Amino acid sequence: MKRAALFLMVFMLLLLVATGDASSQTKFAVGLRTGINFATMSFDPQPYANNSQISQGGRTGFLIGAAGEVEFSKMFAAELDLLYTLAGASFTRSSDNASDNVKLSELQIPILFKVKFLPGSKIRPYGFAGPVLGIVTSATDVIEAPGQQIPETDLKNNPTGIEVSSLDFALTFGGGAEYLFTPQFGVLLDVRYQLGLSNIAGYGAQVQQGAGTVPTWHTRGFMIQVGGMYHI
Repeated sequence: MKRAALFLMVFMLLLLVATGDASSQTKFAVGLRTGINFATMSFDPQPYANNSQISQGGRTGFLIGAAGEVEFSKMFAAELDLLYTLAGASFTRSSDNASDNVKLSELQIPILFKVKFLPGSKIRPYGFAGPVLGIVTSATDVIEAPGQQIPETDLKNNPTGIEVSSLDFALTFGGGAEYLFTPQFGVLLDVRYQLGLSNIAGYGAQVQQGAGTVPTWHTRGFMIQVGGMYHI
């Protein structure tokens, strides 16, 4: 939480620098985004660490949402996104392909500070970084084994075990480029890496006392996004 607040303060400072350096009229843009999230998670302690037959993998899911941009000068801009995406991780046993899947869905609100290059060109490369507020809308643990039917566990409401938090703070950074078909409309492609800062795991109410060390779960994600932006 403290690290997320620090990154937000740094973002606001950079935003003030950008606005103070503005050399042209402020411009606005809005648009839609879609893409793929190659998600994974880090765990401490590591599940199944003593079983050499079980390997950890990720979860690939779609993302969709909208974006709004304020361009303060020819080089500096800020962007606010609203994205729905799937995340999580998986564990697979090599002997029979049994799996344990942690499945998350999140509504994410990235606040990005952007540096844009080649002003006046049809192709505008850019880089960005900023904090992300993630709202975990669902979290389940799904175990699949050949010949067995095992009920899934709701990790948002699990008083007898691991219970996932509703908030997931992260830092994202990356880059991309926008191609302007007209001065008012462009299409873009960007890639970004998202690093979870907050521990989203805890123990349910029935096992909080005497449960020992609280586990730490952090989300990770490599995202590829495409979209269109309409410049007002």
